[in-house]
Amino acid sequence: NLQVFQKTFGYATIVLILLNAVPFAVGALLGAPLLAQELETGTLQLAWTQAVPRMRWLAVKVVSLVTLIVVLTGAFAALITWSRQPLDTLYGPYDAGAFDVEALVPAAYALFAFTAGAAAGALLRRSIPAIAVSLLAYIVVRVIVESGLRPRYRTPLTLVENIPAGNRGIAIGTGNRSDWTLDEGFADAGGHRLANTDINTLDDAARDAGVGLTTYMHDHGIQRWVSYHPSNRFWEFQFIEAGIFLALAAI
Repeated sequence: NLQVFQKTFGYATIVLILLNAVPFAVGALLGAPLLAQELETGTLQLAWTQAVPRMRWLAVKVVSLVTLIVVLTGAFAALITWSRQPLDTLYGPYDAGAFDVEALVPAAYALFAFTAGAAAGALLRRSIPAIAVSLLAYIVVRVIVESGLRPRYRTPLTLVENIPAGNRGIAIGTGNRSDWTLDEGFADAGGHRLANTDINTLDDAARDAGVGLTTYMHDHGIQRWVSYHPSNRFWEFQFIEAGIFLALAAI
């Protein structure tokens, strides 16, 4: 049953949240020393005075490391996507431990961390400070994208339902665990959304009338609304977010 499943696999959500550090670690630890280590040790001038032009020298290193990053993070994401299938069925692919470590975005995150680390290393000329700066940039951009942009990749859908009479309780969400519920609440008969204080007033009025809250809401035309993204937008959101981080990496 559901309780047994959650008890058996619930720890995996925490583990997967911690695994968000993997794309950064792979990208930044390869990117920050790319030029910074050469500058720290003074070997860059030697490398750039050889027969190979400096742009070719840099291009070969970048292409090699980018290929390695894509392979490593691609394998990481494929493994997580496969292993998390039972949890995706239960919690949906937008869960905190799912979207950021599955499918396409881990590789895009890692490439952004790589280029941020490489740029910081070239400017600061030291590997450790470059890793610290790239970590700060990585966290700031990830937070902005996840909390500010991701919910707005597409206009959320809104589900509006009448509340059935009786004391069976009020439904939560859309009825599909795989959908991403952004917000939900209640609205009056005219469609105006109600605040929590309004719900408390309705509860008091229902008690005064001697009926259940759901019956009172039904009799007065109160509806529930849910703002959400359906589960079938998962891959579209993956492509959009991966595109954002690849564009930042290219810049």
